[in-house]
Amino acid sequence: MKEASANMAQGELRESALTIESLTAQLVDLQKETHGWRERIAELEAALVKEKNTSRKMLADKEREVAEIQAKMQQQLHEYEELFDVKLALDMEINIYRKLLEGEEERLKLSQSPSSHETMSRGSSSSGSVRTTQGKRKRVDIGEQNASSSMSKVHTASATGPIYTDEIDRGGKFICLQNSGTERAPHTAKTACLIM
Repeated sequence: MKEASANMAQGELRESALTIESLTAQLVDLQKETHGWRERIAELEAALVKEKNTSRKMLADKEREVAEIQAKMQQQLHEYEELFDVKLALDMEINIYRKLLEGEEERLKLSQSPSSHETMSRGSSSSGSVRTTQGKRKRVDIGEQNASSSMSKVHTASATGPIYTDEIDRGGKFICLQNSGTERAPHTAKTACLIM
């Protein structure tokens, strides 16, 4: 009886030992698997951190590029506004000179009419240029004459302001005005010529 009980106990012990050995092997396998998963998790976390850093750097670069583009656009807009202001000033100046030239042309037409002061003279072949003086200014245009005899006309024009006639083409191709005053619009020249 006792021997049978001892044999049964030994059998149970062997089974328990086998079970423990099997469980121990399973535990080792699970530990290895867990270690592998932990390494995988660490790799993924490192890759995630690297990807975040790369994304942040790319985002910072894009933001910097956008800021540079906006700055360039703002600068170009400012330059365009300045050029537009200059264009407006030049347009105003051109209109002013155009009106002055139109008025001068009208005065020249009146001076060339039969009712205007016109002096006829005969002389030898010669050519002349036009010059004016301050205050009341007189303009003389003497054309080319024939060798034998020719006619020359003397036209008079006056101006009481700083704008006066500086040069008139005999063929009517151009007329130039001179500004003797000290006040001029920005980006303006002292002499303006109108090509007919």
